[in-house]
Amino acid sequence: MKSNDKNDELLKTALTESFIKLDQDLRNTDAVVHEVDRSGCTAVVVILTPTHIICASVGDSRAVVGTLKENNLEAVPLSEDHSPVNTLEKNRIIKAGGFVQYDRVNGELAMSRAIGDFQYKSNKKFSLNEQLVISIPDVFVHKRSKNDKFMLIACDGVFDVFSNQEAIDAVHDLYVSIDQNESSKEQKITAALVNSAVDKGSTDNVSAIVISF
Repeated sequence: MKSNDKNDELLKTALTESFIKLDQDLRNTDAVVHEVDRSGCTAVVVILTPTHIICASVGDSRAVVGTLKENNLEAVPLSEDHSPVNTLEKNRIIKAGGFVQYDRVNGELAMSRAIGDFQYKSNKKFSLNEQLVISIPDVFVHKRSKNDKFMLIACDGVFDVFSNQEAIDAVHDLYVSIDQNESSKEQKITAALVNSAVDKGSTDNVSAIVISF
């Protein structure tokens, strides 16, 4: 696909609408309608074009690119955690009649954007983007370059124990230690990173994807 500013904007719109549609479809499932399932989840989605990376996210799962800058490998984040203490998020929560306590929405939910968690999205006085918790993603566009070496997409269990830079450094070290002709090197790197996160004490969901450029 040839990428240009118009295509990038169309992809950003498509990702945003997809997140909203997924959330609405989930709301209509029997488990949610009958309040059997009151859970929610974070989400991060990445589209690669020949010239750009478009990333949409809600919650605290992250996408990070390892980019070479002046002979140093730097972590370039493609997402930001949606914490209730962030000014934009906190203002929306308060405007919707909620509060932030213990860094959580109404003292309960650690994320201010999510798929599901409909008990925080049911105030009929407010639109979809004005609820205590929303499913509307932030969308970031990263222009690709020859200095981009790989991308890490991982859930919060990884980033509970690794900063963005530490995670990128760990992936790089694993690349160095693995045979570059190995056809499944990304899978081995991912498995080693996940195991390392658990060894470092992560007790949350731990999953990851590594993509070589």
